[in-house]
Amino acid sequence: MPIPLNITVKNIHSAITKIDVDGIPGNRKSLKYFLRFKNKLYPPKYVISLANYYANGELLNADAKVFNSYQAQNYLESLEFEVIVKQKRKRKA
Repeated sequence: MPIPLNITVKNIHSAITKIDVDGIPGNRKSLKYFLRFKNKLYPPKYVISLANYYANGELLNADAKVFNSYQAQNYLESLEFEVIVKQKRKRKA
């Protein structure tokens, strides 16, 4: 199942607010991509999962390969959110 296209900016804002209140579960943290909103970083897939709850009444399962991080990035960018790629740390020689 792809990302439901009826997820709106309002749904994304509701998801961000919930994360601000409840935090991010350990199994929903992001490794590569981050949604940057008001100088805070959020895991895009978890944001979309929560936003789907507000749009369609159910969380998108973290274990199911419903959509990947790249698709989450593209969807959020289509709604004019900023998504950044985590920079790799350089090792000292």
